[in-house]
Amino acid sequence: MIEIRTLENQQGFYPLLAKAYRSYEELLYQNNKIDFAYLQKIFYELLNHPDIYKKIKLGIKYIMVDEYQDTNYIQEQILVKLTFPKK
Repeated sequence: MIEIRTLENQQGFYPLLAKAYRSYEELLYQNNKIDFAYLQKIFYELLNHPDIYKKIKLGIKYIMVDEYQDTNYIQEQILVKLTFPKK
């Protein structure tokens, strides 16, 4: 969930990391591929749209999480959004 522009504007190796990530994104795009982390980001962004959120949330009655201790930040944010009503 880190913005690439933020990395580009930092000191040290961060601009190189941003450049490598942009190259990776371009390769994914050229090959019509998507990775799991980006899929999670897309889903999280969909949950931030009120109309789409309502449609997704409508079909969910229960949420069960196995191995919660292994969730990363974006997975936790998705769970929080799905668990609590949109304000």
